[in-house]
This record gives sequence, structure tokens and C-alpha cells, in this order.
Amino acid sequence: MSYSVEFDDKLVLNESQLGIKTDKSDFGINVLVDSVKRNSHNENYQIMGVSSFAKDYYNQLVLYINNTTNDFKFQLEIRAYNDGVAYRYRIPGSKQHQVEGESSQWNLPAGSTIWYNTDYEEYHKHAKLKEIKDSTAVMPLVVELPNMEGFLALTEGNLVNYPGSRFSFTGNNTLQLILYERPVITGMIVTPWRLTIISKDLNGLVNSNLVTNVCPPPLPELEDAEWINPGRAVWSWWAEQTVGPEAQKRYTDMAVELGFEFNVIDGGWEDWPDAWNALEDVVKYSRKKNVDIWVWKHSKDLTDKAVRVEFFKRLKAIGVVGVKIDFFPPETLGTINYYEDILKETAELKLMVNFHGTNKPTGLNRTWPHQMTHEGICGQEWHITRYNRTEPLAQGTILPFTRFLVGPGDYTPCALIPSELRGFTWPHEFAEAVIYTSPLQHFADNPKYYLENPGKDLIKTMPTVWDETIVLPGSIIGEVAAFARRKGKMWYVAVLLSLIHISE
Repeated sequence: MSYSVEFDDKLVLNESQLGIKTDKSDFGINVLVDSVKRNSHNENYQIMGVSSFAKDYYNQLVLYINNTTNDFKFQLEIRAYNDGVAYRYRIPGSKQHQVEGESSQWNLPAGSTIWYNTDYEEYHKHAKLKEIKDSTAVMPLVVELPNMEGFLALTEGNLVNYPGSRFSFTGNNTLQLILYERPVITGMIVTPWRLTIISKDLNGLVNSNLVTNVCPPPLPELEDAEWINPGRAVWSWWAEQTVGPEAQKRYTDMAVELGFEFNVIDGGWEDWPDAWNALEDVVKYSRKKNVDIWVWKHSKDLTDKAVRVEFFKRLKAIGVVGVKIDFFPPETLGTINYYEDILKETAELKLMVNFHGTNKPTGLNRTWPHQMTHEGICGQEWHITRYNRTEPLAQGTILPFTRFLVGPGDYTPCALIPSELRGFTWPHEFAEAVIYTSPLQHFADNPKYYLENPGKDLIKTMPTVWDETIVLPGSIIGEVAAFARRKGKMWYVAVLLSLIHISE
């Protein structure tokens, strides 16, 4: 089995192999199509982030296929959207299968240029496909087609009950999909959607909703749930680690002055004397001032379901509104199911979630709208002096057109203290907070620097979700990111540059 893709009458993917291999069969060779089913779908739905509504419009083809070698039957689902294509495999049955891998490929036009990174929290690289020396890349991966004919973004969507994937560079203009492990799955195997977002320009790329479109809608009780609220957060960790209870109250007071909705209490709070009572005291103090509290937890402490649910219930009982869970293992089947369990349990308890130290998003913020943000990004902490790191200036103009294409990113923008700028400027930092999409936006710096800054009124009004986003002409990956974003009747225009580096 193979496929190719045309866009505006031009070939953007050459003939590329399809298939999935299990211990039972190679579902990609020696196949016959038994029957075909076609249908279309057209709806709009609410979403938080780049725009307030997404359009889900596609034509679908379902191929019912028989592997003639072993007489195994399976399905290949294919969707054609205006801004891309999606496909996935379904292998029915009730028995146990070991998935050996997939034959899924993207055979790119010769001369394509790639933007990629080899780990979620590494800086992006830029090279002609034929010149890349790395062996693998994580998702998403962005392709600039030859002769300025447009862009592709390659990733996966609706990653559920299946291990995550990455790309292998084969050296012949072809990207091969590889799994993080060879999982054993009982019952029907349903792979994530293999996605190719296609656009003639960066505005179309940024405004694509293909990643969320392939995910199921939320349960009725989660749609428009009053306890799911975006907003801005003060956050002590970046500026001065996790400060004690009394200092956290000071952060809450500054949140009030800024009009922020949240205070995020990060790692280290469990070391406070009488930690839970101290935390409850901070929560009560903050709630009286209309500031809600999020609380951090290491993922390794929550692997036991009974312990995890008890922790969530205890947070809920003292009035915490969200949980930031950090340091997840790689994308094995067990880890992916762990994410799903957390989302189900927090939804039942009406707790919002931030997955930090994690993989890329795969659109599940549509299914679980209380998943407010997601790391899997080379964020502001990579520019912090105590770690002796300095972010290359170009990264700011790469991320809006790579990682942020697949979902909200917990970048933690807007450092204003002069000792931490190191080549950046205040306008650059303010622009990050507009361009980097995250319904829960951690503002990195000590809030006193916002209150003392001439731009404080901008921060006081800045939204974290948008009704409309336009990528302005002149934007170039790695050089210029120019965005106009609307909330209600108010427009915000922000520009990030990597052409000029201001010395200290």
C-alpha cells in the first residue's frame, strides 16, 4: 500500500509507503480491498488558543482490506481536509497483538528544507533534507517545499492507547515513522492519525486545526464547563524557586495588582513545615482575593491510582483549581495511558491540568478541554542564568511555526529583570506573551518587575486565548514572526525578530 498527495495541482508528497506490522501479519503487503465506504463531515466547534472556533470539514474514505497471506482483515481510514490529510490503521479483534512497527512514510519532494529538533526541549535545527546528519527527530517536523511552493507540518493526532512516534531520516528524501516501543495491545488496535498539514503560507499553517479535528469532541459535561477557565499566572519558581507560604501570599497580592487569575505553586512546596495545612492557608488567603491556586507534583509520585486519586481529592478539598504534573517518562504505551487516566480522574473532580516535562500535544485538548497547556517545548527556563543557559535569538521566530502548530505550549514568557535579558529586550519579552499560545500562561518573572515596568498596563489587559489570529506578511521561519491577534474588539500586534542581536 502507498499514497501520494497533491495540493493546488502540485505533488507535495511523492508515493509513500503505508502499513503496520504485528506479530500476526504485515498489514501493508499482499492486500486486496474488499469494500469502500465514503462519507463527509462538516462542523464548527469551540476551542481555546489560536482562535475561538475551529472548522472540522473533511471527506473520508474507509478501505476495508484483506491481507491475503494470513486472511487477516483490517481498515485504513483516510481523510482529506482543505489544509491537509490524515490517515490511521484499525485492526479489529479481541486477541493480544504485539505491534512490531509501521511502514508509514513521508516521501518529500527533492530539495525540501526541514525545521526539526531531536528532543522536545532542544533547540530547533534547519537543514536541507539531504544534508541532515541526525538519525531521528521528534514531532512536529516542518517542511519548506522547494521553490517557495508552501509548507508541510508532519505529526500525529489523537494519541490514545498506543505509543508515541518520531521520525527517522532515511537519507533518500523519505521520513520513516518509528515507534517508541513495540507495544502489546489487547483487542482492537487503533493507531493515532498520521497527519500532514499543508499550507501555501505561514498564516494557513498556524491557523490549521487539523490536530484537534481528528480528536473526539468532549463529553457534554466538559463542554462549556464553568470550572474550566483560561488565565494568567504569577509563578515564583523561575525568579526565585518555590518560595514559602508567606511569600506565596505576597505573590497572590501582586497577582491582584496585575489582575491575574492564578498563582502556580511549584515543586518544593511539600518541603514546607506542615505542608498541607500551609498550602490550604495560602489557598484560602488567595481565594478571598479572587486568585486561584495551581499546585505542582512529580509524575513518579502518582503512578499508583489509589495514591493519585487521593492526592487529587485532597487538592480539590482545600480549594485548589489545577494540577501541574511534571517529569513524565518517554512515550511508551504505559505513559500514554497514564496521561489518559489523569485526564479522566481530574475531569471527574473538576481539576484543570498542565502536563509539564512531557511529549508534544496531539490535539486531546479538544476531548479534554481542562488540559490547559502542555510543555514539550524549549521554554524560558533554557535562558535562565542559574542554569548557565542562553537561548539562541532565532528560537523565538522558529517556535511559532513549529512546536506551537500542534497545541498550547507552556513556554513561561516575559522575563523583564535586566540580568536575565542577555541580548533580549522588553518588547521582545512582551511579544512572546502574545505570540506563544497557552490558555494557562505562566508569566516567568517576579511580578514586581511587571508592576515596575512601563508596560504594566499591557500585561494587565493581555488575553491568553484568542478569537482570531493572523500571521502577517513578511514573517519568515527563523527570522521574523509577526502576529496580529484579536480578543473581542481589541487587536494586539506583536513582532519577534532574530535579525538583530542587542548586546548586553
